[in-house]
Amino acid sequence: MVRLLHDDLGGLMVAAAIDIAWAEEHSPELSAVAREKLKRSRDAVRSAIDIKRQLIEDLRPTLLDNFGLFAALRWHIKHTRRPGPAFKETYHHPEPKFTSEASTALFRIAQTALSIISEHAIGTGGSLSVTLDNNHVRLHVTDEGPASDAERQGASDSDAFLAMTHRVRALGGKLRMIASSSGGTTICATIPKARALAGVA
Repeated sequence: MVRLLHDDLGGLMVAAAIDIAWAEEHSPELSAVAREKLKRSRDAVRSAIDIKRQLIEDLRPTLLDNFGLFAALRWHIKHTRRPGPAFKETYHHPEPKFTSEASTALFRIAQTALSIISEHAIGTGGSLSVTLDNNHVRLHVTDEGPASDAERQGASDSDAFLAMTHRVRALGGKLRMIASSSGGTTICATIPKARALAGVA
C-alpha cells in the first residue's frame, strides 16, 4: 500500500502538477476564467500530494505486524541507508511485545531520525539502538559526522523533529537531540515501559 501510494499515485500527481504548470506558462492566450481554473487545479493537486504524504506517514508498515519492530527497523536500514562505513544496530533481546501504537511510533521516529542525521553523515558511520531498563524503552540514533551546535539547533527546529516530538509526547515520553561522544549527533527517544509494552502496568 505504501509503495502504491508513493510510487504510483505520487507519480501521477507530480505528473499532473507538471502538466498544469506547463499549461499555465505556455498558454498566454487563455482567458481569465481558464487561468483561474488552472490555478484551482494546481492548488487541488498540491493538496492531494500533501494528503498522500500524510496517509503514508500514518500507515502502519506491514512488516511491523508480520515480523515485529526490530525486523522492520533492520529492513528499513538495509534498504535506505547509503553505502559507506558500517552502521551498528543494537536491539534488546528478547524482543519485547510492543503495543501497536508504540511500535508504529518508534518505527516512524527511527525512520525520521535516520533521515535527519543522514544529511550530516555522508561518508561516516552511525548506530541505532533500542534498549530497555526497569522503567523505560530508549531509542538512540547516532551519526559520527561532525555537526555544529547551530546545525543541531536548526535540525531540532525542523517540522520533522517537531513531528517526532509529538509522537513521543503522545506516549508520555521525551525526545532530545544532543552531541555524541564522536562529535556527531544523537537523537534520543525515551518512552515509559507502561506506555510502550503490552501487558505492563
